[in-house]
Amino acid sequence: MGVAAAWKPKSIGKLVVSTFETVGERHDYLKAALVECLGWMAREASALPIIVPPFYQAMMSGSTLVRAAAARAYAKLAKHCAEDLPPLVHESFLILLTDPYVAVHSAPVDALREVDLPEPFTTRVVTCLLYLISRYSRSRSDDDILSKSIQRYLDLVGKDLPSRTPDAIVSILDGMAVSAATDVILQSGFALRGASRLGELLIKLISDPETNEYYVDDLLGELEEVSPKQILGVSDRFKAAARSCTSRGIEVADEMIAILTAVGAWAEAADVARDATERLSDDAWDRPRKLRSTARQVAAELELAAASSDTARVAELAARWRESKQEAERDNEENREKRSPILGLRIPHSSN
Repeated sequence: MGVAAAWKPKSIGKLVVSTFETVGERHDYLKAALVECLGWMAREASALPIIVPPFYQAMMSGSTLVRAAAARAYAKLAKHCAEDLPPLVHESFLILLTDPYVAVHSAPVDALREVDLPEPFTTRVVTCLLYLISRYSRSRSDDDILSKSIQRYLDLVGKDLPSRTPDAIVSILDGMAVSAATDVILQSGFALRGASRLGELLIKLISDPETNEYYVDDLLGELEEVSPKQILGVSDRFKAAARSCTSRGIEVADEMIAILTAVGAWAEAADVARDATERLSDDAWDRPRKLRSTARQVAAELELAAASSDTARVAELAARWRESKQEAERDNEENREKRSPILGLRIPHSSN
């Protein structure tokens, strides 16, 4: 009906409005659906005079369902004609952001992903979001809304964050559910790169078994952007993080070794490489991986020896690295057919 009302605002649209105004408050599901239709009608500028009065009425409704629907409809409305709306409509939207009911104030938080309020209202939106962040960071009653509020705040403020704010937000994220904290990092983490404890948070999220495996690479990408000082401060936690990821079938040793060597954490990089090798079996299927991992381990130990100016150790490890590469090549040749997904199949002989 919303599409039809948008297509014919002077006929179907007026019918939607008159129905909304006629139906009593006890029919809040119907009224909420009609309010959603008002948002679709905003595609036509000529419909504004028709929909603004009932839209304002919906924002002030005594029904939480209708108020929440009004916030969702506002996203469609402001997306097309934010500057043309009366200031009172924007004022009412700000009131919804601080509504006492979760079902209501969560809707305008979502709406802020799609719309930008006119400049005079931006500061007040930021204030409302800070109120929600403060409220939910204390109660911890809904980390999903807290996560979204932080994301909207960071999107609006961007690089103009007060100097202490990144640290404060990272501290909040550290106590949130893993999925909610990860969402903030992946969507708005660029704004937090100056936080002094961001490296600790990232290595914690990467290590946590609850972190979605598909997000680990992105978290590692954020970790690469952290200052060398922070990486060095958490370098002793990389091996445990890599081990945790491996237990979930996520291989991160290469990325972690690269991050560690980039900041000169040679010993920790060698530890990660050595541990990855030791955890592999030596059977026919795992052997190629173990040989490659051994070569990677020797390379990491070689860099450590070079950084320590241990020339004898460098010479020894250089020879071992060449041997490990040659052994990997020999193993590949000797087992090529056995490991082939086709040639390696054992086909039973026919009984005939």
